[in-house]
Amino acid sequence: MTFTGAWLADVCLCLLLIGTLLMSVRLDRALRLVRRDRSAFETLIGSLGSATQAVSLGVERLRSEADRAAELIERRSEEADRLATDLSFLIDRAERSGRRLEETLMEGSEIGPVGTTSAEIAAVETPPTIAEHSLATVAAMVRSLASAKGGKRS
Repeated sequence: MTFTGAWLADVCLCLLLIGTLLMSVRLDRALRLVRRDRSAFETLIGSLGSATQAVSLGVERLRSEADRAAELIERRSEEADRLATDLSFLIDRAERSGRRLEETLMEGSEIGPVGTTSAEIAAVETPPTIAEHSLATVAAMVRSLASAKGGKRS
């Protein structure tokens, strides 16, 4: 029996060694995949780092561009405020001048060249309005058509 027990122990040991060999082959294949994937992973990490750096530079450029645009908007806003103030002043001044002119016309006092009264200025022919001009044009066309028809009948 000792021979059988030794032989049985050897068979168990051989089976364990075969199992160990099979597991080592599987482990070797897995390690090869990890090594291969590791180089691809390192390449991926390197490209990710460069992409991150490029994005960081882009963000910095975008910030500087936004700051520049904000300064430009601020300057234009200040300029618009100044122009609005000037325009308001000019409107007030024009309204005062208009009131003074109206008061002067109502009083009938002299305006314009010395010796010219408001009645004389009112008598000066004013240019026709757009409606008056259009009406005159239509009337002239009607007259020319009427004379053309009258000329054909003769």
